[in-house]
Amino acid sequence: MATDVASPNIAKIHLTEHAAKKIRALLEKEGVSLEQGGLRVGVQGGGCSGLSYAMRIDTQARDRDKVFEEYGARLFVDPRVSCI
Repeated sequence: MATDVASPNIAKIHLTEHAAKKIRALLEKEGVSLEQGGLRVGVQGGGCSGLSYAMRIDTQARDRDKVFEEYGARLFVDPRVSCI
């Protein structure tokens, strides 16, 4: 069952079951709570266009994050990622 915590006016991100399994495994490997932690997706300065995407495991969502959850895995999306 998918849980979408983001606003209904925002495009949704869907995780495959396989991707969610990998995220959960990374959380467990890093000792991060499955109930609080997730994979953070954001942008940072650099790259040919001036920006590049970044992903990392994080212990919890930030106040302004868009949070998506499917198959027991959470994805935290930085609000500066305008295409989502």
